[in-house]
Amino acid sequence: MRNYTVLIAGGSGLIGQNLKFHLERLDVTVRILSRNKKSKFYWNPKQKKIDEKALDQVDVVVNLCGLSVDRRWTKKNKFEILSSRIHSTDFLIYKLNQRGVKIKKYIGVSATGYYNYDETLKNESSKQGDHFLSKVCSSWESQINKLNDTSFCLLRLGVVLSKKGGMLKKLLFPFSLSLGTPMGNGKQLISWIHIDDVSRMIIHCMKIPNNEIFNCVSPNVVTNEFFSKTFSKSLKKEIWLPNIPSPLLKLIFGEMSSMILGSINASSKKIEETGFIFKFPKLKKAIEHLLN
Repeated sequence: MRNYTVLIAGGSGLIGQNLKFHLERLDVTVRILSRNKKSKFYWNPKQKKIDEKALDQVDVVVNLCGLSVDRRWTKKNKFEILSSRIHSTDFLIYKLNQRGVKIKKYIGVSATGYYNYDETLKNESSKQGDHFLSKVCSSWESQINKLNDTSFCLLRLGVVLSKKGGMLKKLLFPFSLSLGTPMGNGKQLISWIHIDDVSRMIIHCMKIPNNEIFNCVSPNVVTNEFFSKTFSKSLKKEIWLPNIPSPLLKLIFGEMSSMILGSINASSKKIEETGFIFKFPKLKKAIEHLLN
């Protein structure tokens, strides 16, 4: 990995910044494609603009682009959730192909939302779901087929835990006031992963020669109730409020509530068989590390 140059599209986001930190500790040169015009490597996929110097002598490309799905799924937001992934990925791959950039690896991300919401164990060959997120993931993943003669890995992300953003940050305030409680019946399964393990898995995939798809989740899926109780205990707080009823969540969040109330039971077996070892396989250790 030393002397590698890695280009990260979407590198200014939560995962991108964490990945940058881990890569620089390995003496890897990191380039960030950013929509900020003051950045070193500017791009704007909507306008088909990119600083093509960013692509020079790159060894690995990591594509993390995509608008957060954590918003009410209005018709407009649905369009932007999908288009932010498709347009950026399509344009990036187009430029790589057009310039004939020979990279060692292309790494893209998708989500475990690709699968149906149920408690059945999902491996990477499990069938696609039939809901909005699964259709987004499928369309997003299909873009990778446009790559010309380039080895790739695709990671289906579970719920990424970080104190700096995402679900954990949003829950921190109410739970720290003892106002946190499970959602719905609390039995829905959460496939989660510590953000450091996400970055470590991406780096691990840079060395895998074959084209592969992996679930990017910890080995230990938990229920929403277990997650809530573990988080509360880590904050030295108690849960005293009743669960938030499913009908209320559906009223507040609309269609997006399916993501909160649905179960995803994704398997990490395939990535572990490649020799990847999780630093944070258990939820308690992961949360305590993030809170300290």
